[in-house]
Amino acid sequence: MKPTLYAVLFLLFTGLSLSTEAQTIYPVTANVSTSSFGSGVICSNCIINISPGVTVTIDNTCSCTTCTFNGGTVLIKAGSNLTLNGVDSFKNMQVIINQSFNQNSNISFYGDTVAFNASMNFANGRTNIDSSRVSVNAALTLSKSTLDKDSLHLNANLTLVNQVDTFSNSNVTVANGVTLSTNKTNFINSSFAFAGNSSMNVSNGMTSTGSDYYLAGTSTISASSTSLSNDNIVMNGSTNSFTTTNGVSLTNTNVTMTSTTSSTFSGSALTATGGSITATNGGAVSITNAINLTNTAVSVTGGSFTGNSLTDSGGSFNAATTTVNITNAINLTDIPVTLANSTLRGNSLTTSGGSITAATSNIPITNSLTLKNTTSAFTSSFVSGNGLLVTGGAFGLNNTSASITNSDNFSGATVTMDGNSSLTGNSSGISGHSTFTMTGTSTFSVTNGININGSSVYLKGNNSITSNSMAIQSGTWFSIGDGTMANTASVSVSGSFSVDGASTMGIASNNNYLQTINNSLKTNIVSCGGGGTQHACTTGYVYGCGTISANHAVPCVVLATANVQLTATPAGAGQVAISFSDEEITTADRYLIQRNTGDDQWSTITTIDAGGYTNGQYRYTDADAPAGSIEYRIERIDPNGKILYSPIATVTVDAANSTVGIHPNPTVGATFYLTTANTAAMVVNVFTMTGQLLYRTEVKGQTQYAIHLPTTTQPGNAVVVQTIGQSATHSFNLLVR
Repeated sequence: MKPTLYAVLFLLFTGLSLSTEAQTIYPVTANVSTSSFGSGVICSNCIINISPGVTVTIDNTCSCTTCTFNGGTVLIKAGSNLTLNGVDSFKNMQVIINQSFNQNSNISFYGDTVAFNASMNFANGRTNIDSSRVSVNAALTLSKSTLDKDSLHLNANLTLVNQVDTFSNSNVTVANGVTLSTNKTNFINSSFAFAGNSSMNVSNGMTSTGSDYYLAGTSTISASSTSLSNDNIVMNGSTNSFTTTNGVSLTNTNVTMTSTTSSTFSGSALTATGGSITATNGGAVSITNAINLTNTAVSVTGGSFTGNSLTDSGGSFNAATTTVNITNAINLTDIPVTLANSTLRGNSLTTSGGSITAATSNIPITNSLTLKNTTSAFTSSFVSGNGLLVTGGAFGLNNTSASITNSDNFSGATVTMDGNSSLTGNSSGISGHSTFTMTGTSTFSVTNGININGSSVYLKGNNSITSNSMAIQSGTWFSIGDGTMANTASVSVSGSFSVDGASTMGIASNNNYLQTINNSLKTNIVSCGGGGTQHACTTGYVYGCGTISANHAVPCVVLATANVQLTATPAGAGQVAISFSDEEITTADRYLIQRNTGDDQWSTITTIDAGGYTNGQYRYTDADAPAGSIEYRIERIDPNGKILYSPIATVTVDAANSTVGIHPNPTVGATFYLTTANTAAMVVNVFTMTGQLLYRTEVKGQTQYAIHLPTTTQPGNAVVVQTIGQSATHSFNLLVR
C-alpha cells in the first residue's frame, strides 16, 4: 500500500529519504498544510493525486522536484517559499498562487483553473499552459511559453519575452489599463477582447491565423511587423488603433473600424489579398509607403485613406466624406470605385476595366488620368489633371468641371456631358468611333486644337465648343443642335477649321451656328436673311439649318421639327427612286418633293397631297435626275400654312449608272442589299435619324453585299445608310418594316 502525503511529508521533513529511481504515486484525501511538517522537500519524482474538494496548502519553505499535482486544489499561500525543480506540472486542478515561487526548470498547467494573484516571473524554463482557465491578477512574465486551448483573463500585465511564443485556440480578455506584451508571437485560431485603455504590444513580428481581435474603449494593438491570415480585427470603442511599425500583410482578413470618435489602422506598407477594410466615424487607414490590394473590399466613411502609392485589383473601393490621399501613382484594375463627398488625390491615376462613380467629390490628379475600358460617371464634382486619356468604356460628366492642363483624348469611348458641365484642355482628340454627346448647358473649351476622327459628336443642349482650331475627318458626324428652336448650341473656332469630304457637320436650326474664319465658310449665305427667325448674313457665322462637308456649306440637312423619313435611291441611268413617310400625316395638307443639284437652289419637282396613301408611305420616281450629286428634301405644308422640312437625302447619279444603291427600301426584317458599280473598298455606316452610329463595316471585292442591321433596330423606324468610297460619299434613308 502506497503511503499517504501525510507519511510522505513526515518522512521528508524529518530528514528521511525516498527513492527517486521510479515515479511514486501519493494520494491526498484530506486537507493538508506543508507547515505542519516544517521546512524541507515535499517530493521528488512523484505524482500527488489530490481528491476533489481537498486542498494542499503550501505555507512554508519547501521544494518539489519533477512533481505532478493532479486534481483538487493547490494553494500557494502568501508568505510561503516554494521552489520547483525539474519538470513540474499541474493537471486538472485548481491552482491558487498568492505568493511568487521559484521555477528552476519547465512547468506546465493542463486542464487547470489557475489564479495568479501574486507577481510571477517564470524566467528559468518553459511554461506550457494547455486547456486551462487562467486569471492573471498580478504581473506575470513568461520567458518561454506555449498557450493552447486556454481561457485567459488578464487583469494585470502579461509579458512574454521569448524569441517566439504561441497562442493557439484560446480566448483572451484584457482588462482596462492592462498590457499584453510579447517579443515575437504566433496567434492561431484565438480570440482577443481588449477593454478600456488596454493594449497589446508585439515588439517584433506578429503572425496571426484564424484569430479575432476586438478593441473597445481606447485600447490599442502595436507591432513591428504584422502578417494576418483569415483574421478579424474589430475596433468599436471610442478611439482605437492597430499600428505596425513596418509592413502589414493581410490575407482574407477583415479590418472593421467603427469607433465612435476615430480609429486608425497604420503601417509602413500594406499588402492585402481578399477580405475587407471598413472604416467609419473618422476611421483612418494610414500607410507610409505602398498599398497593394487584391480582391479586397475597401469602404471608408468620414475618415481618411493615405499611402505613398495604391495598386488595387478586383474587390471594390468606396469612400464617403473621406479624403483618399495617395502621394504617387494610383493603379486600379477591374474594381468599382465609388466616391461621395470625398477627395481622391494622387500623382497619377490609371484604371483598366471596372468603374468610377463620383458624386460631389474632388479628384485632383497632379499628372495624367488614363482610363481604359472603364465606366466613369462624375456628378457635381471636380476633376483635374495634367492629361486625360480615355480608351474604350464611358466617361460621363454631370454638373462637373474637368480641367486638364494639357491634352484630353478619347478613343473608342462614349463621352457624355450633362447639366452645367465643363471640359477644358490644351488640345483634344476624339477618335476610334467615339461618341461625344453634350446636353444641358455644358461647355467644351480647348486652348489649341480639337481633332475629331471617325467619331460622332452631338450638341443636344444649349452647349458651346470653343477652340483655336478644329479638324473633322474620316467619316465623322458632328451635329450642332437637336432641331428645336430652343436649342442654342454653337461651335466657335478662332483659327483653322476643316471638314473633310467623308465627314458631315450638321447645324440644326437658326439658333445654332458655327463661327469660323475659314475662307470658304465665313462669307456663306446659308440659312441667313429672309426674316422670321433667320439671322442676318454675318461674316464668320454659318447658321442652320445647314450642312458642312468638304468645307462647303449647303442648307438644311436636318430639321428634326418635321417627322418625315426620306430615302432617295438610284433606280437606273438618270433615275432616282424617292420614298418617304410622315408620322404626323393627319396634320399635313400636302408635300413638295424638292431637288438641289449643288447650286444651293431648291426646285420643286412634284407635289403630293397628304392622305393619298392610307398607310402614310409615299413613293415617287425622279425620271429626269441629272448626273452628279443630288440632294432631295420634303417640304411639308400644313393646312394653317406652316412649313416644315425633312432631313436631306443625298444620292449620286451619272449616265453610266456607276453609283451605289440599296434595296429593297422599305426593307422587311433586318437585312438589305447594297449594290455598287465596282469592287473597290467602301465603308458602310448605319446611323439613327438623330445621328447615333448603330453599325459600321468595310466591304470590298463584290458588287452586291448583304448588310444586316443590328437586332436593336425596331420595325417602323428609319435609319441613315452612309457609304464612303474612294471618290464619293452617299447617304440613304432606309425604312424598316
